[in-house]
Amino acid sequence: MADTMTPADVRELLEELASRLNDAGLAAGIRVVGGAAVAILDAGRHSTSDIDAVIVPAGAAHDIVAAMAQDHGLPAHWLNDAALAYIPPVGAEDWVEVLRRGSVSVSIGSVQMLLAMKLMANRGIRDADDIAFLLDACGVTCVDDAQAIYERYQAQDVLTPAAAARVQHWLDQRPAT
Repeated sequence: MADTMTPADVRELLEELASRLNDAGLAAGIRVVGGAAVAILDAGRHSTSDIDAVIVPAGAAHDIVAAMAQDHGLPAHWLNDAALAYIPPVGAEDWVEVLRRGSVSVSIGSVQMLLAMKLMANRGIRDADDIAFLLDACGVTCVDDAQAIYERYQAQDVLTPAAAARVQHWLDQRPAT
């Protein structure tokens, strides 16, 4: 498998992971965020280099994730929890189950939560397409709409000037409806 994953690759890998965990008799929740979550929502997304996910209980899937890396020629970090610090403390309503294999559930963050996380990271061109997709998916029509979503997930914090400018730029570039 290449160094990047297409939306189809992301789905296939998560389906295989869920099946392997279930076949091993493990009950787990896999919560996916970042570019991989956007790839699940947007089949037109180009690719992602990894899958940012938290698996509960922690450590339950370590050996299976490592075996899949070996089996598919993936980098050791193909599935990682590097985004854990950015996942806001939210309730179950902010997770959308996208697949289930027996006792294993795979969920992605809601489009609003993903938008808030992407706006917080605001990594320039790297996140531009994802932010544009999520702004549209959330029905954002002005910077205040984006601010309201951001505040819900980022403890009443305000958008950085750079993130607000990115939102405004997207609004300005969006085709008129």
